[in-house]
Amino acid sequence: MNKRKLFTAVLALASVCAGTAKTYEPVDYVSTLVGSESKHSLSTGNTYPAVAMPWGMNFWTPQTGKMGDGWTYTYSADKLRGFKQTHQPSPWINDYGQFAVMPEVGAPVFDEEKRASWFSHKAEVATPYYYRAYLADYDIVTEIAPTERAAIMRVTYPEAEQASFVVDAYDDGSYVKVLPEQNMVVGYTTKNNGGVPENFKNYFVMKFDRPFAYTSVVVNGEIKSGELVSQCNHAGAIVGFKTKRGEQLNVRIASSFISEEQAVENLKELGNDDFDAVKARGRKTWNDVLGKIEVKSHDIDHLRTTAVIAVYGNHVLLAYSDAVLRRIGYCHILILCYITATLDCKNIIDIYFTILIMADRQNKAVYNMRRIAFEGKFLTQPYVRCSPCGGIVGRAV
Repeated sequence: MNKRKLFTAVLALASVCAGTAKTYEPVDYVSTLVGSESKHSLSTGNTYPAVAMPWGMNFWTPQTGKMGDGWTYTYSADKLRGFKQTHQPSPWINDYGQFAVMPEVGAPVFDEEKRASWFSHKAEVATPYYYRAYLADYDIVTEIAPTERAAIMRVTYPEAEQASFVVDAYDDGSYVKVLPEQNMVVGYTTKNNGGVPENFKNYFVMKFDRPFAYTSVVVNGEIKSGELVSQCNHAGAIVGFKTKRGEQLNVRIASSFISEEQAVENLKELGNDDFDAVKARGRKTWNDVLGKIEVKSHDIDHLRTTAVIAVYGNHVLLAYSDAVLRRIGYCHILILCYITATLDCKNIIDIYFTILIMADRQNKAVYNMRRIAFEGKFLTQPYVRCSPCGGIVGRAV
């Protein structure tokens, strides 16, 4: 091969490589795992990999900690106990209105210690709009994609005579009902850490894409096969299916602090979209928000992990609770704002707002909310600037 031909071949190869290079968008620089290697004695951020929409009502997160533990996800843990809907702003304040789900195979297991499965970060994908984990004990892949008040889960099972989906409504008073004719599970949790009304409940509905082959409820840890209703201190349900290898189960989940009917209404956020469509919609939403701020850097590490600022704006009086924006009392907002501050590159952004609304018993830090949260929110979404202000004024009068 002469030099001319060799040069032409090199140019062609370079052109192919350039054409296949990955194009990064703003959300691709966000790592939701940053700050999750924390514990009671040492905080590196006290965060968890929240899967949510900007200013969403609900977050979803993988759960490594015990039920009621404020450190719901710790990076060094090697087992997942479930996937939890959460409203937690920090481990010190803890959670409220939370419940969890967990897919499994084999004989049904409800106890969170016994049902826990090994997982690895190598098979984990954690982004603001999408989460994926491989449950090694069960050979199951679980994926989550959220909307503001709902989420869709996609579970890929192995071949199994009995593949199950566990619903854990937690203790301190809960209720679960299985509706086989509608392929649904409904219920509520009252789990909280104070600062909520006496009649507080988080109502949830789950719609499955196939009939149940097996049903049971759980009454304070005891699995009652064939029964459909549990109302006790710690209620739960387990529904089962017979699956082929690679078969996928889709579960649509929504909740409401108002009523079961409102939870059903919130389920409509998913529309008729399949999992991939909801995932793509969430990705676009985050890119639209994050793309409003440009942070420049030549260093990819800076764009993903370093110079990360966790800004906690505390204690506001507004709750974006449901589609009707019903206020539920004093609230707590957590803002995780990942911003890199180095220079000299174009169109690279690392800002991730995860804003979590939580009813809270404190009301003395509205000034901090004005000083931090409002500015961050108005910077990226100025068209909603009147809602928080209106909520505070309404609560004050």
